[in-house]
Amino acid sequence: MTDNANDKVSCICCKFMSPIFNNLSKQELNYLREISHEVVFQAGEIIFKQGTPLTHVICISSGATKLYVELSGKKKIILRLLLPTDIAGVSGINSDHKHHFSLSAIETTNTCFIEVSAFKKIIRENPTFAYGIIGYINNSHNRLYSKLKNFTQKNTNGKVADTLLYLANEVYNNDTFVTLLSRQDMADMSITTRESTIRILKEFKDQYIIDFSEKHFEILQKELLRRISQFG
Repeated sequence: MTDNANDKVSCICCKFMSPIFNNLSKQELNYLREISHEVVFQAGEIIFKQGTPLTHVICISSGATKLYVELSGKKKIILRLLLPTDIAGVSGINSDHKHHFSLSAIETTNTCFIEVSAFKKIIRENPTFAYGIIGYINNSHNRLYSKLKNFTQKNTNGKVADTLLYLANEVYNNDTFVTLLSRQDMADMSITTRESTIRILKEFKDQYIIDFSEKHFEILQKELLRRISQFG
């Protein structure tokens, strides 16, 4: 982890600024810049841990991270990947001031830490910004409900298919991609075991639904994969 507090980039010029900040004035953006600091995390480093005090809202400027729930027995469920322009830490700022999930880097990741007190000040003073934050939290909750639905209603094939479609459609925006996720990560995202994930990936490959080598994946029959995700 590297703190770049003395090497700040203006929020106004940052091309990786989350769209929710578009409703802020230049004065408000400059205020955030003055009280924020940049931190670089290497792959595998924990950015924040579930249950710890929530002191900062975190913006992802570059790289990739995984947001996950920690369960007993060192088990975890990866909810989604947070990528540039995503933010983390907003769900608990007006409740118990704790992190309800853990976040760790899966590659070198630049982040911007904004103090919660400053973030809440702008929410109070800018209703349009506050409305955008509510929408962001609602979307996050909807993803969580969808994950819960997948866990309770889909079989293992459907869960793995769902993960592959998520990576292609929402993370890499391409049916051919090289993922940073390990097989264990894919299992944690599919809410199943590593062994089951490896077996199902091989079955999909044998059926010419996908092709893969190590971390390089190609979806060959996307519509069939969608049906497996939907009805599996």
